[in-house]
Amino acid sequence: MGVGLSVPQDSLGNKAMGGPGTRRTLTMSWLNRTFRVPANESHVGVVLAFCILTMSLMTVALIWQAQVIAHQREAIRWLESLKFGG
Repeated sequence: MGVGLSVPQDSLGNKAMGGPGTRRTLTMSWLNRTFRVPANESHVGVVLAFCILTMSLMTVALIWQAQVIAHQREAIRWLESLKFGG
């Protein structure tokens, strides 16, 4: 009988290299390289502008949704008054 080589495993019993899972070594190494690079001030400005634009659009959507809910509440009260004669 030959001598078997032991493959390192994590706490779940998955093989450390090439085992089942969603993390691929190429993707993780790319993410590590990408996020280690310091951001330029121009990039920070673009990201902040994008965040401000996105937040303003979400605020408008929230106000619009509140108006829709208020109109639905009025319609429900009107229908209740028709049904119950109140």
